[in-house]
Amino acid sequence: MIGIGTSLLFGRRAGKAGPPIPPFNKAMVDAWFMSGLSNADKPGSITGVMGNEMQLKNFAFTSESGFGEGNYEGTLVFDGVDDYGICNNLPILNDYTVICRREIINKETGSVASKRTSSSQWDGAFIFERNNQLTSFGQNNYRTIQQNNVSYMTTTSYNGNTISRGSLQDTEYLFLGAAGFNIDLNRAHEFSNCAIYYFALYNKSLTPEEIEVEKERLNEEWLKRSKVTIPEPDVYYDLSLKDNSSPTRNIMDDLSGNGHDAEIFNAVYTESSGYRSDGAFVFDGVDDYAIMKNVKKGFKTVFMEVIPSLTKERGGFIYDQRVGHTSFGINIFTNDIAYNSYNWDGVTYINGKLNTTIKGSEVYLKHQVITIVNGTDLEPQKVVIGGDIGLAGYFSKMALYKLIGFYDELTSLQIEKVINYYKLKYD
Repeated sequence: MIGIGTSLLFGRRAGKAGPPIPPFNKAMVDAWFMSGLSNADKPGSITGVMGNEMQLKNFAFTSESGFGEGNYEGTLVFDGVDDYGICNNLPILNDYTVICRREIINKETGSVASKRTSSSQWDGAFIFERNNQLTSFGQNNYRTIQQNNVSYMTTTSYNGNTISRGSLQDTEYLFLGAAGFNIDLNRAHEFSNCAIYYFALYNKSLTPEEIEVEKERLNEEWLKRSKVTIPEPDVYYDLSLKDNSSPTRNIMDDLSGNGHDAEIFNAVYTESSGYRSDGAFVFDGVDDYAIMKNVKKGFKTVFMEVIPSLTKERGGFIYDQRVGHTSFGINIFTNDIAYNSYNWDGVTYINGKLNTTIKGSEVYLKHQVITIVNGTDLEPQKVVIGGDIGLAGYFSKMALYKLIGFYDELTSLQIEKVINYYKLKYD
């Protein structure tokens, strides 16, 4: 690469990349993970799994310009003003795949990632997520930037949608949080206000199937690097461990060892009112429910792997531990934010993501992981699964796979770790 001043050469990798680190795809150039890092350490760089150094420039090492906190825990937050990362001496690519888990905080800011170094043309293999623009080997493509948590781009596709490829050359540089480097001004430009969890680069266009495998592996590695721990659950049900012929079929066994077994009432123990072959227990929405035993205080974090309604627009209480108008009951109201109608002073996550927009009408018939976090201290008279606390007829027609409860308030990163560790599944 010529025409780049030495001011760009902030650091070089320790050596040529060796064989790919299992279990990642052999086409991986490198991947950088932001979890397990601290603003207190003020690191000058992040080392990729293949040994390439990503130099960090202009970070204040605060939660707004550095390693995130709260909902951005486990990320590197770019402030959109002058923060960026740079890695040089990478292979010159003729083909590529980018997989990036990120949150775009301000869509009106610059690019999430880029390999551009020219001020006069759109060079480099890609400019990734620059407002509503994507560039592949110099060819601009205009697409709506999707707000899904994990985004990917290949030479000819963006999140599964076709894009066009140009004919310009790649560079040996990679920038995070900027649209590239302006040679004339000798500085990076078009900075992005975003939070990046991890960024992975490959030297070929991965197939959709390969991308799905890599997304899972990358997320597992990101979680593994996190220093956050999760407590032991205070209640844990796995409904796949019994069937309709089990001698104790009327009991949901508490696998935590804390004695919170739940007794099931009114089930007829068929596929439509009882244990189902896919590992769920089905509540019929007519009169089926379960009551948790030995409850002395309310849970502050509850996970439910569940299909919340097996009938479109059929609501009811999925879970209820209310005492008057305190703490929470999990219910579906069509026009309300899903599961939040009776969650006073709490927050709701769907599939590990904080939910502030998804309405009740959007969650019917969907296999989901619902997480309620509510710090209210209370002593409920009972905890009801599949119906309301007063058993007044608000029963749910639902399929329940697993339920896990904690007396602690879990953070967003702990929530993700629970979902991963206990293999809670969702569509």
